[in-house]
Amino acid sequence: MRRHHTIAIRTLALSLTALSVTALEAQVNWDVVHRSTEAHLRPILSPRTPLAKWIGQSSTFCYHSLDSQGKRTYYIVDAATGKRELLLPSQSQFVRAFRTFSGDTTLQEEQLELSSLNFEGGQTRFFTFRGAGKKYYRYDRKTGQFASIDKPATAFDEQKPARTKALHPRYTVYGKGYNLYLKDSTTGELRQMTHEGEEAMSFTTQASADTLSTTPRGEWWGDVYLVELQDNRGVGEMTLVNPLSKPRPRAKTFRMPMPFDKHQPQTRLYRYDARTGQGGMVEEVNHFDGGSVSIQLRPDEGEVLFTRRSRLADTLQLCRLNIATGKSQVLITEAIHPHINLSLTGYRLLSNGQIIWWSERTGYGAYYLYDRNGKELRQLTSGRELVAANIIHIDERTGTLTFSAYGGGSGNPYYRKYYQVGLNGKGQRCLTPDEADHELELAPSGEVGLLTTSRMDLPPRYSTLALKGRSGAHLFDSIPRSLLEAAGWQAPELVRVLSADGRTPLYGVLYRPAVIDSTKRYPLITNVYPGPQTDLVPRSFALDDNGNQSLANMGCYVLNVAARGSSPFRGRDFYCYSVGQLRDYPLADDKTAIEQIAKTHPIDLDRIGIYGHSGGGFQTMAAMCTYPDFYKVGFAASGNHDNNIYINWWGEVFHGSPKIPTTIELAPRLRGKLMLTVGGMDNNVPPASTYRLAQALIKAGKPFEFFLFPDARHDLESPYYTGLLRRFFGEHLLHLSAEDLQHISYK
Repeated sequence: MRRHHTIAIRTLALSLTALSVTALEAQVNWDVVHRSTEAHLRPILSPRTPLAKWIGQSSTFCYHSLDSQGKRTYYIVDAATGKRELLLPSQSQFVRAFRTFSGDTTLQEEQLELSSLNFEGGQTRFFTFRGAGKKYYRYDRKTGQFASIDKPATAFDEQKPARTKALHPRYTVYGKGYNLYLKDSTTGELRQMTHEGEEAMSFTTQASADTLSTTPRGEWWGDVYLVELQDNRGVGEMTLVNPLSKPRPRAKTFRMPMPFDKHQPQTRLYRYDARTGQGGMVEEVNHFDGGSVSIQLRPDEGEVLFTRRSRLADTLQLCRLNIATGKSQVLITEAIHPHINLSLTGYRLLSNGQIIWWSERTGYGAYYLYDRNGKELRQLTSGRELVAANIIHIDERTGTLTFSAYGGGSGNPYYRKYYQVGLNGKGQRCLTPDEADHELELAPSGEVGLLTTSRMDLPPRYSTLALKGRSGAHLFDSIPRSLLEAAGWQAPELVRVLSADGRTPLYGVLYRPAVIDSTKRYPLITNVYPGPQTDLVPRSFALDDNGNQSLANMGCYVLNVAARGSSPFRGRDFYCYSVGQLRDYPLADDKTAIEQIAKTHPIDLDRIGIYGHSGGGFQTMAAMCTYPDFYKVGFAASGNHDNNIYINWWGEVFHGSPKIPTTIELAPRLRGKLMLTVGGMDNNVPPASTYRLAQALIKAGKPFEFFLFPDARHDLESPYYTGLLRRFFGEHLLHLSAEDLQHISYK
């Protein structure tokens, strides 16, 4: 992780001696803090994580793992049965035999590493590997014999050839400047084909005023030439200044539309018909003014499918363009109030042209089957409060759809599980019913997969899963819990609380200090991110997520809970809770969650801190000013404090109307200790938001701290950032001693 150059501007001079009089000596066990960090634990976990190398189109894969003594062992696993066997029954015998055959002494028994390991076809008897001097060898597992071979040209696995652009027998298209030119090979005539091109809407990939390029954007389909291009005409610009550029600071300007600007980026489709010599934009693609378009070219079927979405994302249409005739038709229209699910909405095509379409029309996401002309045939997936997510595999031979989903049961609705259902809409079943998060990696055949099962309090378990049959998952390996605990890992507590409405369950993770003194009450720091496109509460196993466990081991509790409006995986009403209240919607839920946690844990409600990055930085400031007597210390990083100058679709969709409330107007309410930090070259949430908030705090006469990473972009994660956050909370909330604060590292 590279270290950013740093500039610190502190509006309130504080010395390390200006601490609580009760903090006179060291009180943090820094060895425990270090042993709970990801940097310390990752080298223990990573070598034991199976990285499947699938063998051809078979159901078998190879992987290697390290044991507690650091010995690397190779395995072969049959994913259809879960049976695991050693690749080499005796690694020492293999190494000795190889040295005798080749004279190569680089292979080591304890640290055996088979470089460029590969298998021939789908069998497991022979494998190839690379030795010293880039020499290659084949090993016969049955006879134990070696053979020298030439370097394999490619992997033995089947490779799908890349599709090449189609050519026209008579015409060649060239690019010049921002436009296209057409050359007739029979007459030699070269004439201009497009005239609309300009810098903000170029038909070519590289603009040049005086040369012709044979690599323009488009492609021929018969006598029709299609070009997909971006139209940024009139879109406003944003400018950042890099003060570290040499020999002098340099400005970087880019196009960035803001909410409700007149001009928005548009995807356009240009169609030219060589039979008539006529061309022009396909206007039907841009039916919605300021909307969004996604195009799927299907040349083998002679058509283009495209989705067009309204600007406020309350209407989505799937359309078909006939390439030969230029005529288009609307196949499916989805109208959802207040807006569609931006994360999960989509479609897939079957070989017969039928369409599998995702919809949240019932309030919870499901897949529906349509014929090729947009007639609804049936609902495919179902279940009470079940949100169908990604399509994993479609087996048209058996008529089976495999998909991931959330909810639908009595447990934590955020755990990803896998389901199957027939394309006739019958026989839906859950393949992974246990209460945990799941991640499935399919084999190239699509018939079996490697399944990882975990929770934040459950180290990963690795199983095989066959999509056919009902044999279930077969466990073949796992990460020993005792191994992680011995290294310093602590399992966090999984929590369930109610939202501010008293009815909606919320789920999160609570990190506790390694040692809890029953006679004391502890500060709590809440780590926030409001969504709405996703929340940042970890569900699958993670080490010291966001540094929260190591932060807790400095002497506090750390809470990360997902408020209403923070996730697309819990149904339309939960997801759309932000509309009309983009600044304030998560605030009451976070405060209520903390108060509930304090009833069952030794929490000091007079010492509550809050921190977050991006939307979490925005929420941090809003919470501190909305509940100034509750949140005493806040650390706001890279916050979108003014969504009126953030990217257009965020405010338009998730708030829904102009004049979006900001944290800037809340500045006079600040009472607690606040740190603002931002990257000077942030082209995601431009630093202007943070600068404007800082100016408002100055005008209001509010003391705060400000820290600039001059050349950083949006992600500030670095040792310096972690040290800064620890120092700020250690000083102002935990009231650590000067000796403890000196232990904090910034590199």
